[in-house]
Amino acid sequence: MLKLRTGQIKNLSATGACILTSDLKGQWLEYLKNNFLQIVLRFNLPGDTQPISAAGQVSWVEKNADTQAQGLYMLGLKFVKIEPTDLEKINRFIEAPPE
Repeated sequence: MLKLRTGQIKNLSATGACILTSDLKGQWLEYLKNNFLQIVLRFNLPGDTQPISAAGQVSWVEKNADTQAQGLYMLGLKFVKIEPTDLEKINRFIEAPPE
């Protein structure tokens, strides 16, 4: 079982997310590149104490090109299962004006 313990959401939309992580090594990296797996993503939006949980299908995997973040990988996830209330939270967050 692949467990991504840490990561950072680089981009979030109502349909998916781009995650930056260093947890991909060896066989897991190759497996993700060649198989479209589903993973469960749990995260909190700023100012919200209730975590969002969504199942996402890995659409793509790339090594991060940023030289400041060597050894990190980006995963593209397409949400395949998310609660309507969590989707509403994401939409409100995206549509909110910048602080």
